[in-house]
Amino acid sequence: MQVKVYTDGSRNDSDCTGSGIYIKTHNKELKIQRRNPAFCSVFRSELIAIDEGLDSLSSFSCSNEIWILTDSRGSIQHLANWHRVRDNIGMNILNKLKSLSVSYRIHLQWIPSHVNIEGNEIADALAKAGADDVSVPSAPLTYLELFSRAKCRNKTIWLIPPVHHWYKGSRPCGCLSVDCNRRY
Repeated sequence: MQVKVYTDGSRNDSDCTGSGIYIKTHNKELKIQRRNPAFCSVFRSELIAIDEGLDSLSSFSCSNEIWILTDSRGSIQHLANWHRVRDNIGMNILNKLKSLSVSYRIHLQWIPSHVNIEGNEIADALAKAGADDVSVPSAPLTYLELFSRAKCRNKTIWLIPPVHHWYKGSRPCGCLSVDCNRRY
């Protein structure tokens, strides 16, 4: 018996994002929608959906195969470069995949969006409903995600202005010096 996990992320006109997860076996299905934190990107929403889908697998009895089906090529490419993943959600996903791979064959597969693949259409509808949900999101963004978001919107304004003199350096190869010994 195989388990199929369809995931999707969505943003509405109010810049709110949501994640949708649809898990299906031959005799059981589970639908999950969630609202994501303010300023969350669609990319992060896709990763949140994959992470939540992996968490939800504990309620399913899997015999040998788990298929994670997403319409986000970016998410798959991000996870494929596992040695460069530094974000919390990406690390959570990789750790869960590692522990699940001991007992199951896991397939992470890209599928095209909006071509009437039933599971993907359900996950898409759940993600849109999650974005429109008025409930309070549960996972706040980390400092680096907020910083990155603020920096992307306006290249000249920093979220927290830098105060150290080395931020103002105008030449390449600048370095930091710390007055302490190697042990510290």
